[in-house]
Amino acid sequence: MQEMKKPKEPLLSVKNDFVFKLIFGDARNKDILRSFLNAVTKIPLEDLHDLEIIDSELRREYLTDKKGILDIRVKLRDGQQCDIEIQVVPLEVMPERSMFYVSKMLTGQIEKGMHYTDLKKCIAVNIVDFPCIDLKQIHTVFHYREDLHPEYLLSEMMSNV
Repeated sequence: MQEMKKPKEPLLSVKNDFVFKLIFGDARNKDILRSFLNAVTKIPLEDLHDLEIIDSELRREYLTDKKGILDIRVKLRDGQQCDIEIQVVPLEVMPERSMFYVSKMLTGQIEKGMHYTDLKKCIAVNIVDFPCIDLKQIHTVFHYREDLHPEYLLSEMMSNV
């Protein structure tokens, strides 16, 4: 009787930081990144041309500022920025960390003499391999809304996908 072969397991998972960054954060794979962002954010493909993978380190003004290093940071043609994070180790403060990263991306755009209208939207895409919020959905989208009237959105400047 012929022995059944056990299926080979992949050497490295896409959930591995190195592999994830190699697939989605390499300029040679912009088509994969473009398709992924379109699927997750619903940004039309035509608006995702000319993606620029930019420095993932968040600028600190003071030595005592908290350092932030994003997994993948992308600038869109219109100046919007997107942070793409993968987190497999459970992290209770994932929502707060995501808000910190998006806030730093937003404030890092503006300098003395600029107008607030010059700010471009910042988006966080968080791929987590653990329960992060108490919803039974695979995909969630968060914005900043008024508590009693959630139909009122404060601003489109920051969102978490």
